[in-house]
Amino acid sequence: MRSAGSRLSVGWGLAALLACGLTESSSGAAPATANFPQKAWTFRPPAEMGLDAGRLDKIAEVLDGRGCIVKGGYVVKSWGDQAKR
Repeated sequence: MRSAGSRLSVGWGLAALLACGLTESSSGAAPATANFPQKAWTFRPPAEMGLDAGRLDKIAEVLDGRGCIVKGGYVVKSWGDQAKR
């Protein structure tokens, strides 16, 4: 069961994505087939995936800490210490 704090974080993250228009209905097409990561995730530039890098930067700023945004199985934005568990 998630704590109230983690639900709040997830809620803010979802709100940030919706506010920035980064849902699947955003402009730009995802790859025809999904990319499933093996040992490591593959990075793709946001523009290549039809996303606005500036908006992704704003999301990372609002969420703070560490995190990543994945589209079509590719990491398009990551921030913070990804090695930390």
